Amino acid sequence: MNKKRRLFILSGAVGITGLLTGCLTKSLFKDDRKDDRYEEIVSSVLISEDSKKIVFIGKNHHYIFDAPPIVVKTLTANFHKSVSALLGEFHVDGERIVKGELTLSLSMKAPEQDKLSALEMGYIKGATVDTEHCCEYKVNLTGVRYESNGIQPTLVSQKLNKTYNVYVIAESWQSSGEKAAKVAKKVLLTPITVAIDGLLVIGLGIPLLPFGSHLVLLMGLDCVDNPDCAK
Repeated sequence: MNKKRRLFILSGAVGITGLLTGCLTKSLFKDDRKDDRYEEIVSSVLISEDSKKIVFIGKNHHYIFDAPPIVVKTLTANFHKSVSALLGEFHVDGERIVKGELTLSLSMKAPEQDKLSALEMGYIKGATVDTEHCCEYKVNLTGVRYESNGIQPTLVSQKLNKTYNVYVIAESWQSSGEKAAKVAKKVLLTPITVAIDGLLVIGLGIPLLPFGSHLVLLMGLDCVDNPDCAK
């Protein structure tokens, strides 16, 4: 099965937890290929309390994206529990800019008023190819990949409830010339830290909240050590 289409479902309940897993290829950034492909170990999907950042906590990296307005609006909309979010693979360039695509889809079973509200918000009717969703909105994510510096969630409330791989395609430093070589020497350590109470915070102490507590997440990931999620 194509890795981009393998899905997992996270129940949209407060306190949802779980892990997304993977490992870096040993040859990452050490050969002459134009790009490298690896699977990142991700333990949490979070959103900052000020709704400005969406964060994927990986074992080796943290992927921090600007939160698109449509995502923020969906999280606070009356129909958010009927929305699923499908995440594709990540693409990282030579300057560590990471991009991805998030597709928000509203269930066909949602009340008619919710469907109308989604359409008014900008969701497109008939855009989805399956019969389980009535409309969708494709969102481009842009952010930065940071070194995790060993920072991982310690609270159950900030973890996902299963272990998965997220597929990443990263441009090798060799293919980016002298400028990228200089960038490679500069280690970008994560702006995320652990507060005294164990809560992960970003920047000047802004709490990170479970993204999955707002809606159902469908992510293009591979399951790790969890045969049940493939069923």
